[in-house]
Amino acid sequence: MINILLLDREFLFQKAFAKMTEGMEGYRLAGVAENREEALRMMRQFQPQMIFMDTLFEDGKGISFCQVLKNQFPSVQIYLLSGHPDSISMQQAVSVGVQEVILKPLSRKKLVSVLETCKCTETEQEQVNAGR
Repeated sequence: MINILLLDREFLFQKAFAKMTEGMEGYRLAGVAENREEALRMMRQFQPQMIFMDTLFEDGKGISFCQVLKNQFPSVQIYLLSGHPDSISMQQAVSVGVQEVILKPLSRKKLVSVLETCKCTETEQEQVNAGR
């Protein structure tokens, strides 16, 4: 089971994301955090493999919080969600360990594509661990 954590303060997006992930076999929306403290607590509690985070999380400091998360949880895959394509440079995002910047509104088709990529990575890692 792949645990997902959503870091976003927009209630309507939270509901839409929960609805999109509902019933997806092999995935679980483990939690939704609206601030840094909740996010860190949920990271320790649920140990998600994936994070979807709005670039405006933490009052526009989403990129710097990505660095904090990657330092503490290096294996987590982070996907930034942005409603403003010009608000973040891909180079800046990649430099802090972001897998991809995804434009809002997020479609179910795009979400499934991203989740399948994570599932493949997870399967590869399990095979490496089994071979040790």
